[in-house]
Amino acid sequence: MHHRAIFLFHILFVLPATGLRAQRADTLSGVTLLSVRPAQPLRSSNISITLSRKSLAGLNSSTVAEAARFLPGIQVKDYGGIGGLKTVSLRSLGANYTTVLYNGMIVSDAQGGQIDLGRFNLINTNAIEYTINSPAVTLAPARAFANAAIINIIPDYEVPNGGVGLKAGIHTGSFGLINPFANLQLGVSSKTSLHLSGDWEEANGKYRYRDYENGGKYKVRTGAAISEFRAEASLYHKISDSSFLLWQNVAYHSNRGLPGAVILYASPAGDRLKSTSIFSQVQWKTPLSKKLTALLSAKYSKEDKDYSDPDYPNSARKLENFFRQQSLNGSAAFEWKISHRWGIHYAADFIWDALKRIDSFAVNYPNPQRKSLIQNAGVNWAVKNMRLQADLLHNLINETVKTGVDRNNESRLSPSASINVKPGLIPLYLRASFKYIYRFPTFDELYFTNIGNTALRPEIARLYNVGMLGENSFRAGRVKASWSVDGYYQFVTNKILAIPRQNLFQWSMMNVGKAAITGMDAGVFVSVLKRKVILNTGINYSFQQALDLSDPSSVSYRKQLPYAAIHAGTLRAVAEWGRLRTGYNLLFTGERYRAGGELPGDRLSAFTTHDVNVAYQVKMKKSMAMEFKAEANNIFNRQYEIIRYYPMPGFNFRLSLTVTYKNNKSRK
Repeated sequence: MHHRAIFLFHILFVLPATGLRAQRADTLSGVTLLSVRPAQPLRSSNISITLSRKSLAGLNSSTVAEAARFLPGIQVKDYGGIGGLKTVSLRSLGANYTTVLYNGMIVSDAQGGQIDLGRFNLINTNAIEYTINSPAVTLAPARAFANAAIINIIPDYEVPNGGVGLKAGIHTGSFGLINPFANLQLGVSSKTSLHLSGDWEEANGKYRYRDYENGGKYKVRTGAAISEFRAEASLYHKISDSSFLLWQNVAYHSNRGLPGAVILYASPAGDRLKSTSIFSQVQWKTPLSKKLTALLSAKYSKEDKDYSDPDYPNSARKLENFFRQQSLNGSAAFEWKISHRWGIHYAADFIWDALKRIDSFAVNYPNPQRKSLIQNAGVNWAVKNMRLQADLLHNLINETVKTGVDRNNESRLSPSASINVKPGLIPLYLRASFKYIYRFPTFDELYFTNIGNTALRPEIARLYNVGMLGENSFRAGRVKASWSVDGYYQFVTNKILAIPRQNLFQWSMMNVGKAAITGMDAGVFVSVLKRKVILNTGINYSFQQALDLSDPSSVSYRKQLPYAAIHAGTLRAVAEWGRLRTGYNLLFTGERYRAGGELPGDRLSAFTTHDVNVAYQVKMKKSMAMEFKAEANNIFNRQYEIIRYYPMPGFNFRLSLTVTYKNNKSRK
């Protein structure tokens, strides 16, 4: 009750900060911003939210994972420390139900199906686009329509029209953090630009925590050191106002410690994960006629994951898993605007995924390959007070293995529909949506040694959402407020769960799960302009009852799913006064249980964290500026856990210095 009271106090009495309202693309003289599409949350038939660059600047966040905590319905699973993996789950469906896009193209992981959003930093991010049910635009790859939620990471690209743009700086702070970065944007000509960016990050990951398993003594978290490097090179060519060609190349390498669980008598974990990934993607958007537009794209990606455990209890006294994953996909998407009311869209994707295990411990690993043909066809209809969209997705999968028996071909249809209605003259909109999803098993679920089950069937999820939203202005437009309330029901069958076999050391994946998830997401966003001060506030609240209906004889039957909090919420506040900007962020998560039985030993306490930041910009010249930013996180030094036995850091800080230079030359 104490934590709930704190959260309600902030809702009632703290009204300043950043709204989650979608914002239009920034415009500068002689500059074009790529890919920032103005989402229209009021008229959209699906939930659509954009965290703009300005919104991201007001957060105490350095990665996409940290920023995603402030999206409604999203839960970030964090295993603690700088190097801990960070995945997201929409409304307790699991990380596999969220599709991650990088500038509109799929970021895939056929091995585990879960994308670590901690590897994407905000240095080179212009916006984060978040939608539920369907992507924000209908001209998109077919696979973007296949999941429950989409997070589209839009890079910070500007076309300086023959000029030069440079952003460089450094982050430093707690845990031995050092993170220099640079971003160069060069206008080769009035229509062609080159973009180069890179950053390096290193931290020892050491922080104090109270060891509740050993008398409450303070200890230092170890084994979480990390070293990361990211680099990107992209080439953009504007063919016409409605046609462009974009080629992006991204490389990432990390060497991180995986901090172990804090349990009695456990020695510090020495587990490490080395990951090296590259991808190259190209997009070509072109009009085929006045009413028909095409988006053609292709992508190749490769990732090596080297996991090692030097203390594994086997005869070799160690364990190593080295996986090499490759993916190749091509997509053709078309959008036909029949009239100002009717539109048809179609997309077809071909994807080839291959996973190979090449370490010395690999014995008869199947080295699977998967070929997928995904097609999506849809129609959208709009009149003055109504918008309707309906889609039908077909997924055809062929899977082969080097050793063992090939799986049968899978052919599945997934329909979805959404509607938005404005019933009267007031700015009130009603929306509803339905989606039927097949989640296909990942390579790990099918083939992981001693655990995988090649007979697994796809999970089936039925998703229903009903909501309302509105927007109002007061005091001659100096105060603007928008709000939304969405209720949802989700029923999952054939849920893939890991269950023990002969003993606790031998597990198997099986289709034994059922879950019913009922909940509500609500948000209020307020912007106030008073003299020279701009105040923005965003508040989200989520209620969720996620029940396990798998086995009536189980102690977890009709109990809350693991790590699903009944109550959760966030508050963000930003005040801008000239060159000075201050921000405050609050994150509240109610009590949860790590297992479905809701036993006292599995209980995780509710927690509230408070973060503050302040930034000041200095104009050095007409084309150059310098910004200083200081962030204080978890200012009340609260110890808490997101995952049981993985304590999160207490009070910590981060300091940033960023220099920007822009010399734009408009050329006709």
